[in-house]
Amino acid sequence: MSNEQELLRTARDAEGAGDAARARSAYESVVQANGRHAHAAFGLARLDLAEGRAAEGLAWLENLVPAELDSGARTDLFLMRAAGFRMLSRPDDEAQALQTALAHDPYCWPALLQKAELLERQGKPKAAALLYRGVLKISPPAEYRPEAFAQPLAHAERIVAMYAE
Repeated sequence: MSNEQELLRTARDAEGAGDAARARSAYESVVQANGRHAHAAFGLARLDLAEGRAAEGLAWLENLVPAELDSGARTDLFLMRAAGFRMLSRPDDEAQALQTALAHDPYCWPALLQKAELLERQGKPKAAALLYRGVLKISPPAEYRPEAFAQPLAHAERIVAMYAE
C-alpha cells in the first residue's frame, strides 16, 4: 500500500470516527503531494461543509475537473456544491448544481429530494409535493434509509400526504 493510500485510509477512518482534525491532517497531506486528488478534495470539502465553512468547502470542489471524475463522483461533486450554495443562501447556484447532478444521474433520489426542498423554500409547495412523491417511490424503504435522510424523507411523506387529501 502506498503512502497516499495509507493517508486516505487514515483520513476515512478518522472521519468515520468523528476525528475531524486527524482526518483533515491526513487529507491535507495527500493534497500537498497531489494538489488535485479528488478523494482528498472531497474529504476536505465534506469536513468544511460539516463545520459550516461553505466558502472553504466550495473552494476545494472548484479545484476538481468534472470530466476527470467517474460518473458517481461527478454527481457527488454537484451535490456537495449544491449543499455549499444552500449554506451561502445562493438558491440559483444551488438549483444549477442540482440540475447538473441530475443530468449525470436522473434517478439520484438525494438530488431530487434536495430539489424538492428548494422548491418548497421558493414557495412552490405543490411542485415540491409532486417531486417528493417521486422521491418516495425511488428512495429506499424506511428501514434501509441512511440516517441522514430519515428526517427529510419523513418530511416528504408528510407533505405528500397533505397534498393527497
